[in-house]
Amino acid sequence: MDDVYYNIDAVVENLKTETSINFKLINEMDAEYVAMGEISEQELLDMGFEFIGYSDYVKCPMYKLGKNIEAIFDDTILHIYTIL
Repeated sequence: MDDVYYNIDAVVENLKTETSINFKLINEMDAEYVAMGEISEQELLDMGFEFIGYSDYVKCPMYKLGKNIEAIFDDTILHIYTIL
């Protein structure tokens, strides 16, 4: 599944359906969403995300889905975005 490209809008909609948490689009150009409630790391894993490590500066847990979707917990706030 690592070589699959996902549609971020579909991924966010699936997360919304599975967790009952709304998301807000904060960057339309780079397609970044923020969860408007608390989502657990286990819920991300259950949705197919894979833990890939911690960010460099603040040491936030990072997750990846396929080749183009990343999610990061900034404190307890989930950010989900596309990467190239």
